[in-house]
Amino acid sequence: MTMCIWLKLEQGTWWDTGNMYLVRYSSSNVFNGFSLIADGFDTMRIRLDIGPYYKCSAKFEGLKDDHWHQVCVSYTSGHVKFYKDGTLIHSRDDCKSITIRNGEYMAIANSGREGKDIVLITGYVLWDRILTDEEILESSKMCQAANGKPVITWNDFYKSVETNAANYLIRPSECRATM
Repeated sequence: MTMCIWLKLEQGTWWDTGNMYLVRYSSSNVFNGFSLIADGFDTMRIRLDIGPYYKCSAKFEGLKDDHWHQVCVSYTSGHVKFYKDGTLIHSRDDCKSITIRNGEYMAIANSGREGKDIVLITGYVLWDRILTDEEILESSKMCQAANGKPVITWNDFYKSVETNAANYLIRPSECRATM
């Protein structure tokens, strides 16, 4: 699978940051899926949690700068690649391999931290395949999905948010691609 998301994070040190769930996919009673999590203080770590106990992470410099950045993560058979703005920044071969089931629950920006996270999110896309480095680089030049047939697109989530608008801040995306 490959997933990409556009983030705009406020500058500064977040002393109480803990974990900020950018994306979470799991069943309602047991975690057997994946999470894309931002954690850390001065620098951000993007962490892919796989299954109930295993974590793979990479340090991302320059995310908390009040600018839009695309973060992508690809995962297959224990191999994880982390990308920032279309550039591969970290690769690991030692991550746990699990089977991710269909039909579970997915949440975007579900931190449970009651307004403490200063983050704007747009353009989340999930593919059931590994995008090539070239496809990820190309997708970083625009604020919409790369070519191909994604499993889930931002529009799928946005339609849900519109029907429950009282619970969310909705405003037009300010996403500015890198080129």
